[in-house]
Amino acid sequence: MLVVMLERDHFAISCYKIMSFLAIVDILSIIINCPITGFLAYQGAVYCTYPNLIYISGMAAMGLWCCSCVVALILVMNRLLDLIFPNLGQFLFNGNRTFYVLILSILYGLYFVFFNTPICFTSKYHSWFFDPMIFKGKSIEYANVPHFFNNVFVVAITCCLYLIFCVAVGAKLKNVDHTLSGARKASTQVFFQSAMICGVNLLASIIYVTMNYIEVPFWLIMVGQHMWQLGNCAPALIYLKFNRTIRNGVMRKLGVKVCSTSLNTVCKCFIEGSSRKSYTDQLQHFTVTG
Repeated sequence: MLVVMLERDHFAISCYKIMSFLAIVDILSIIINCPITGFLAYQGAVYCTYPNLIYISGMAAMGLWCCSCVVALILVMNRLLDLIFPNLGQFLFNGNRTFYVLILSILYGLYFVFFNTPICFTSKYHSWFFDPMIFKGKSIEYANVPHFFNNVFVVAITCCLYLIFCVAVGAKLKNVDHTLSGARKASTQVFFQSAMICGVNLLASIIYVTMNYIEVPFWLIMVGQHMWQLGNCAPALIYLKFNRTIRNGVMRKLGVKVCSTSLNTVCKCFIEGSSRKSYTDQLQHFTVTG
């Protein structure tokens, strides 16, 4: 999918630049929260077992998670501005300006890498905590307020913007003849694609904040760990299911013949609801979001 997004025709569109970078961040995160976490759990490791590996992995995990949260926020802002305020969207994301915006997410992630308490793995709970659990009653000394801010406010704002985006798409398709199954299916796909991505990230954020400050059952910690993993892995499955452009691109790379059925009809209906954009722009927008 990353190869498909990096194709020249796709990568020329700002949202594909953002999605490509988010995919790279997710891949790096998966290395930490899946195989490295599995290795440490299998070894029954605590911080003192592999201090360098756990400390460096914890720093990277913090930076990548917070960076991915901001990139997800940038992505929904890009889609929302493109839909509601296209002139502002062009000003912020046109051409190479998208890379300048993404630099902010990199700096944000690096701040958590070098200036914040890293998370540490403990096999006691098979998960990562700020408290290395070397001394009892010292958890408060490892509290990470910036991480709390990121998980509560950044993720919540992203979810709110996705909700606004879904409402905006619904408004665009309000005057479309919904007897056409293509338009109805497209609006449904946009909603589910957005809702699932946000739901997983929001659940992971809330559980991770809770379990670092409040004693919770072991099963809830496991849910939080799996939600963190799923937050990085789920976009691949969601894009394959709901993003026609990426799905067709992957099938084409695999040598499977792709037949486009009702895309032009759907885009035609979408364009009739708004005259602010050219046919090409609307086509790009719809193939990306749907």
